[in-house]
Amino acid sequence: MATTHELKYEEALATLAKARPSAQKSYLEAKCNYATKKVPEAKKLLDESLKGSPDHVPSLLLRSDIALVEDDAVAARGFLERAVKAAPFDNSAHQKLSTVLLRLDEKEAAKQEADLAKKLLDLQLRFSELNNQASQRPKDIQVRIELGALARQLGREEEAKRWERVVDGMKVDPAFEVK
Repeated sequence: MATTHELKYEEALATLAKARPSAQKSYLEAKCNYATKKVPEAKKLLDESLKGSPDHVPSLLLRSDIALVEDDAVAARGFLERAVKAAPFDNSAHQKLSTVLLRLDEKEAAKQEADLAKKLLDLQLRFSELNNQASQRPKDIQVRIELGALARQLGREEEAKRWERVVDGMKVDPAFEVK
């Protein structure tokens, strides 16, 4: 008899069967297969999907996990390097790459990736904290200035521009204090 865990994945797969083809659909199907120990099926889905969408980061990350299950750290490294190139501000991709580099005994490169992963995580946490502050302090221009700067550091250019427009609007409105 299937466990509750397995039934949820079967239900997810039934729902996904109705979805139109996409890299995200293939990734989610592969994730369900992987979670229910159908690793070869997951691998096949991802390999096919990555042919058409070679920069789909979630697929690359899951494919690296499968490579590690197969004890192929070199292949995992390749998938993770592609993920980091496609999403240079994704701290989890950098952290996973660091772990694989350690397995490959590339300590210096692993340390650089781990340091970058930590820096990105710290920036993301600060960004989240400032978003909370922005909602609690609607007249605080400094919070919004820092949000714009952090968005840019996280590669979120459109978001940075939006925060800069907010700041510019606050500067011309006498109701807001510029500190």
